[in-house]
Amino acid sequence: VDAGVSELERWLADQVRAGLAAAGRADYRHWDSMAARLVDAKAPGLAGSVRRLASVAGAPERLFTEVSLLWLLVRAYRRLAELPPGLAETVRSRIGFPVATADVLAGPRVRDEWAVLGVRDEIDERLTVRRVWLRGRSGQYALVLSFAAPGQSLPADLVPGTSIDASLCFYPGARPLRAPHGLSTVRALGRGQVGAAMTPWATLLAAAGAARPLPFARRAAAAGRGGRWGSGALAGRAESGVDILHPGVEETADPSAWETGSPAQRRGYLATLRRQDPAAARARLTDGWATLAATERADLLQTLAIGLGPDDEPLLQSALDDRRKEVRVVAADLLTVLPGSAYQERAIARARHHLVVDGTRVDVRLPARGRPRRLP
Repeated sequence: VDAGVSELERWLADQVRAGLAAAGRADYRHWDSMAARLVDAKAPGLAGSVRRLASVAGAPERLFTEVSLLWLLVRAYRRLAELPPGLAETVRSRIGFPVATADVLAGPRVRDEWAVLGVRDEIDERLTVRRVWLRGRSGQYALVLSFAAPGQSLPADLVPGTSIDASLCFYPGARPLRAPHGLSTVRALGRGQVGAAMTPWATLLAAAGAARPLPFARRAAAAGRGGRWGSGALAGRAESGVDILHPGVEETADPSAWETGSPAQRRGYLATLRRQDPAAARARLTDGWATLAATERADLLQTLAIGLGPDDEPLLQSALDDRRKEVRVVAADLLTVLPGSAYQERAIARARHHLVVDGTRVDVRLPARGRPRRLP
């Protein structure tokens, strides 16, 4: 591991010395070759961080942020013996040192009622990784990770919109967050708990050394009327909507930010305009769509969460055909919570085909085996 960290340290210095603008134009092999060497050095956590740099290479500010965080992680590892125990454990975890699940389960347990805030599945090499975010009534957060090899299924018992009464054990760290999978009684989540959970999450991310959008800000729409989940507001219809989606975004009313500003400034300007005149903001985004980089298209499309309405549907529907997955995901998430959208209606119709409700009983008719089909 020490040799891998040393090589990464030199590699990061080379990227900065040559200029991150040049690194941003490199293809995936540029990042993957360094990641592969870190895997060989038994530092899978660092390898994953390097691979993720490829996804932000087209956005200089985000690339600079991620490279800086990776550099701080390397420097922290060099001073591991000087760090407080909790922070040292966080650094070791980010590097990729394994912690036996049995040791975690033998530690102290935290009993609470945990709201299931959101779920995200990702492909990591040949494994499928499921991340589930929980928040207890006490205010503590938990991240439950599950892994599945090809042909295996992931646990499906943690569903956004439910809560679980469970005792969780946490992996060690400066701010304990990750917990092994496991639960007990599942019951419906009360109204408003998700929206209340949004704001403190940015603070937790900062304490953990992360600089990424909220994991559940798009998928975990706030509870609708009557305590039901569905097509209510996105991100709790918070007044700070885009701040929830991207902590740290500074909004501006200066129109020049759109033409000459950085990606972050354009995002801040579009968010401000969206609050003042949703139609004008949508028109500005539509007019500039073809000239935007893929990563920026995805970021700017998220600002439609502010004042999301029926007039946004044509743009979101066209974004479903974008060549980049991250853009398609944002569009699908917004259409899912847009009341009356054709996408939402198709999803509901498909769900009704497989669900039969009889009083308090719900029967699920599983579809025939075959390749999953995308909603038309």
